[in-house]
Amino acid sequence: MLSFPSLLKYYIIEMVIEMKTNELFNQLTRTNEPTNLIHELPKISFTSLMDDYIQESSKSKSKVIEDAQIERTYGYQILNGTRRPSRNKILSLAIALDLDFDQITRLLALCDHGNLYAKVPRDALIIFGISHHFSLIDINELLAKHGFELLTD
Repeated sequence: MLSFPSLLKYYIIEMVIEMKTNELFNQLTRTNEPTNLIHELPKISFTSLMDDYIQESSKSKSKVIEDAQIERTYGYQILNGTRRPSRNKILSLAIALDLDFDQITRLLALCDHGNLYAKVPRDALIIFGISHHFSLIDINELLAKHGFELLTD
């Protein structure tokens, strides 16, 4: 269970992330100087958001890394921010945490990776697996069955 300060931080982050994109877009297109808007945005990082998701899941970091089938040292480097994760590693971690599409989209965006796109066959299979709460192993089997690259090495 998250402590009150952690819970409050999580909800504040969620509120800011959910800030109306159109409103922010409109403000950015109407302003002559984006500095104030940029400075008002919270500093959300992949590592801080992952920490929140892991805390929320009640899993340990080592269990998440194991479930994501990521080598232990490399997994910790991703989670502490010393290594930049690939799209496949982010998806593996997200699946290990059973995250929803909005949460996955945020993680991918924070690392400048493309969203899952239903018209891309490999992504469509991953979307199917996530929406049906498949394990990482099951999603990899589905990808292999259709001749696509696995999420794990």
